[in-house]
Amino acid sequence: MTQNFEVELRQRIDETFKRHPRLPDHREMFPWVTGFLGDPSSPVWFVAENPSLGQVERASGLPALRSPESQWAAVSRGDLLFREMLVEHGFKVGDALEAGGWRCYITDVIKSVHRAEAWNREPAAVRWGVAEAWASVFAWELATGNPRSSFRSARRFTAFSMSSTQEG
Repeated sequence: MTQNFEVELRQRIDETFKRHPRLPDHREMFPWVTGFLGDPSSPVWFVAENPSLGQVERASGLPALRSPESQWAAVSRGDLLFREMLVEHGFKVGDALEAGGWRCYITDVIKSVHRAEAWNREPAAVRWGVAEAWASVFAWELATGNPRSSFRSARRFTAFSMSSTQEG
């Protein structure tokens, strides 16, 4: 399921960028930032808001971190702590920073990167509009994957992601 899931998800992401040309498309500059990682057939999912452009830029300066496996990695103390907790609680096998061993799925509701400071200053209606542009992708992830439990890291998107779950 994982390989077919990834191929289909990448196609849906591509279609969303084409339908919404105002979304910042980072893929040429940062092709390793996919906004998803792990095993979508896992019953446990961690849902984040969107990739942080600042974190992506910081990781891009470190060649070892330029792979999809390095998302949510050791770019910040919070990323490293997140990875360590995944290992400690059995959601990842092996070292926190090594590739593979996923027993969970991590995804961003919004797959386009945004600079956190500017994003947080945007009016709620603008942020909601961007989330709506990505809603069909997230709804597809939920419908096609196997989440039984999901943990959201952004309070303001709890309502959106729950709405997507009900509509998708």
